Amino acid sequence: MLNSQHHRVAIVALSIVDSALVFVNQDAFKSQNTIQLLDFTQNNIETINVNAFRGLEVSSVDPCIDSRLQSTLVQLTLNRNSLTSIPTRSLTYLYQLQYLYLQENRIVHIKSDTFDETQLKNLQYLYLDNNQLSHLPHRCLHRLSLQVLTLGHNRIVDIDKEAFPATLWFLDLKNNLLERIPYRALQQLSNLANLDLEGNNISAITADADTIFDGELQLLVGSNQIESIGENAFGSFRQLTLLDLSYNRISRIAPDAFTSVTQLRAIDLSYNSIVHIASSTFAHLAKSVQKIVLEENRLHAVPAAFGALRSLEHVNMNGTS
Repeated sequence: MLNSQHHRVAIVALSIVDSALVFVNQDAFKSQNTIQLLDFTQNNIETINVNAFRGLEVSSVDPCIDSRLQSTLVQLTLNRNSLTSIPTRSLTYLYQLQYLYLQENRIVHIKSDTFDETQLKNLQYLYLDNNQLSHLPHRCLHRLSLQVLTLGHNRIVDIDKEAFPATLWFLDLKNNLLERIPYRALQQLSNLANLDLEGNNISAITADADTIFDGELQLLVGSNQIESIGENAFGSFRQLTLLDLSYNRISRIAPDAFTSVTQLRAIDLSYNSIVHIASSTFAHLAKSVQKIVLEENRLHAVPAAFGALRSLEHVNMNGTS
């Protein structure tokens, strides 16, 4: 006869998907402390008991705890459920959790104190796309050590100062209702390398004297309502590896729009209404510009501005009239 304590199966990944689950009970995983991945995608979960993950929430730094009982839960997926808020009370002691997926729920708000009592010291990836968020208040995510945060396809119109953690390097805010670049919320993000603002209601790009990004950054502002690029529009950005302004209504670019930019590798201006680009527009960026996309604009000739670009490798002017 086998001893069940020594021969029980160690579950590493558990999926309960596309089911009718509405509630995660207390102590649901108490005897399965080896679980690393939990996936509850496509259920109807509205509530998670505060002790649902008991047994998976042992501190990994407690020297008094047997190493075989250490918390191992690294990824929790709750996509496509019916949660109306982030279940932080249930997650409080998941010290090892790195990935939290909450996409396609009904989350309406994140309060300033939402994460104040949690010990999610290793949470680096948080996915909140396709919810019903409209406002991100002061310090609502500031206590976390996130590297990647996605908030696409919500209803966000306003973001307060210090809403985000300073550790972010990837921030996705596409398909929301923002009318301007939320500089005050970005001031502390010195590590930011990718900012996606595609599909918002931004009508103009202007610099913010209090917000300067010195590091390399991809800035995606396609599919907005921008009609012109004014003087020193990108004064808050020093090094742009990619600037996407496609699918806007741009008809004019000021000759000194990029005055403060020291490096611009690729720019996408496709599907706009550009008629002319002044010869001096990219003059000080002659060594860095490698790719320009101007597909579907109103240019009648190759812009003279291209003549000085010594590193230019790729130009797309298909569909220009």
